[in-house]
Amino acid sequence: MTDQLRVAVAMSGGVDSSTAAALLHERGYEVIGLMLRMWAEEGDGYLPNKCCSPESVADARRV
Repeated sequence: MTDQLRVAVAMSGGVDSSTAAALLHERGYEVIGLMLRMWAEEGDGYLPNKCCSPESVADARRV
């Protein structure tokens, strides 16, 4: 068993959630990134590079 604390961070793919995850990791936390996908891939209402877009999901995964 480890003494490392585990924390979940809701990831949007934006700078705020990514920075929060990185800072927590630097301070020794085990960080688990979570993202809730609630959209269609493309079509009506699809906005590339917006919060929670497929591009943002890919960005969040890279963190």
